[in-house]
Order: sequence, then structure tokens, then C-alpha cells
Amino acid sequence: PDTLQRFGDNFFSSLQTSFMPINIPNFGDDYILDVGDKLSIQMLGKDGASKIQQIERDGSINLDKIGKIILAGLSLGDAQKLISSQANEKLLVSETYVTLSEIRDIQVLMIGSIKMPGMYTLSGGANILHAINVAGGIGSKGSFRKIEIIRDNETLETVDLYEALIFGRNLFQKTLRSGDTIRVYPQEFLVPVSGGVSSPGLYEIAKGETLEDLMQFAGGTSSDSQSPGSVFIRRFENNEEQIFTVLAD
Repeated sequence: PDTLQRFGDNFFSSLQTSFMPINIPNFGDDYILDVGDKLSIQMLGKDGASKIQQIERDGSINLDKIGKIILAGLSLGDAQKLISSQANEKLLVSETYVTLSEIRDIQVLMIGSIKMPGMYTLSGGANILHAINVAGGIGSKGSFRKIEIIRDNETLETVDLYEALIFGRNLFQKTLRSGDTIRVYPQEFLVPVSGGVSSPGLYEIAKGETLEDLMQFAGGTSSDSQSPGSVFIRRFENNEEQIFTVLAD
């Protein structure tokens, strides 16, 4: 067990300097626009024109002969539809194309049991995984199971990275915003799992989880396990070692 690696430590392998922008663009139609994003707008027709527009602090762009259009908070796809409808209504244009010319930067505060706490500048398309990676990963005593995203002094979301790293669930569709704080809590209980399992390692157990949960984290018994129907549990209690055998169903 002394040689076992904590599950998840090798996931965050790249380090970057604090305040260095991380360029992870997301130019899909579901990208959420905000202040600082720059749009390339091309209108075809008699009143057509091509221009670069930055979303201003009030969340809008200002187009000649059209006026202000509020775009902050809209997806890129919805912004395309809104600009097209306004252009078709007020100008003699046949087609309107909207693309991201430049993605905004955001500043996020990383605190708690993170390797390198501090303020970081990230791409506007970044999510919590990008932010943790830039900060060097989870600290040696930090939790992979309890990470908070705090926005406007309220907890927006509590993230359990095991849901993504073990079960492949996509928890990261929400992008971060400038001013967000990410807080990594201390880990609770680490349990070593070794022997005939698919992924030996040190696993973090949350309150209420069972041996079945632990075996799922470790990928279940491996094909070369010598005792596929049994799980041996070693427990130290009152300075005494106790060994239990649990028969699998």
C-alpha cells in the first residue's frame, strides 16, 4: 500500500505560471458569450459590411443603422440568429455570418487545498478542469470529491471529480466567469486498494459510501485475480490489526 498512488494525481500533469492565459478556445455554437469577446460579423447584400465588434461592459454590441444588441449570456448560435433577424429587419442584407474573432480572458481565484493557490488568467472557454490544471492540480491533502465553484459569494456548484475521472460523466459544460472562486476542500478518508483489482491505488471515500462503491472506483476485480469471489479487508483498530473476508455476490 505504501507504493500505491492516489487516484487522480497523474491526471493533472501540466503546470503553468499564475496569471498566464491558457488558450483553450471553444468556438462551438454552444459557447456562451460575455463581455470582452470579439465577434466577426459579415453581412451580405446592399447594406452589407464586415466588421469586428467587441461585447462591451453593458453586454452589448452597437451596429450601424441597427443599434445596440444585447449578447452577453447568449450562446454563439443564439447570437447569430438574433443579429441575423435584426439585420434582415432593418437592413437590405441577404445573409449574416457571425464567428468568434477573439475569445475573452477571465480571472479566477483558486484557494484551499490546491498545489498553487492564487489568481489565474484563463481563456473564456475554460471550465473547472482547466483551472485546476493551471494551478498544478489538487494538493497532496486536497479532495477530488469536494470542490466548490463560488460566484457572487454563493456556492454555484459542488463538483466530485470521481464522477468524471472514473465514470466519464460530463460535469464541465458550465464555463467559468471572471470573478469566480474555486475552493478545494481537504480530503477525508483515503483507502488503499491493491491485489486483484483493475486499478490499484489510494481512493478517497465519502461519508456513506460502501465497499461496493470502493470496488467500483478500483474497476472491480481483474481478470487475473486469484480470488475473484473474495475481498480481503485489513483494518487497524485500537492498535490491533483485523482481517476480514467478504464474499462477493
